[in-house]
Amino acid sequence: MGGASAPPSVPAAAHNTGAAVAALQTFGLQLVSGGGAGAISKTSVAPIERIKVILQVERSSGSGSGAVTVARTILRTQGARAFWRGNGVNVLRIIPNAAIKFSCNDVFKGMYVRTAAAPATAYARCCVACYR
Repeated sequence: MGGASAPPSVPAAAHNTGAAVAALQTFGLQLVSGGGAGAISKTSVAPIERIKVILQVERSSGSGSGAVTVARTILRTQGARAFWRGNGVNVLRIIPNAAIKFSCNDVFKGMYVRTAAAPATAYARCCVACYR
């Protein structure tokens, strides 16, 4: 047919793709950061958790000993790596939990942030306070 056709119109939302990509990258980085922080925190407290579990089992069976005694027994009989036994499962459990909490925190704060034009409602303050 003879003439040049007009270029298709670009939706207004397509002009903001740079901002959307940046927001998605930030969200992804927060997911990874939250998951990493959760894994590090669980791994750092794993020896204490292991001693706690052993003490709970011992107390329920009637025998009782202190945390220091349990720690010495574990170290002597099983070695230092035994303090982190079962940590892999805890880390696998906490990574998605911590990642979602960390990355969604800013999203929810952004939804309920107070501005001069629209001060936060009591409901918004409650939602942000309950999420923390």
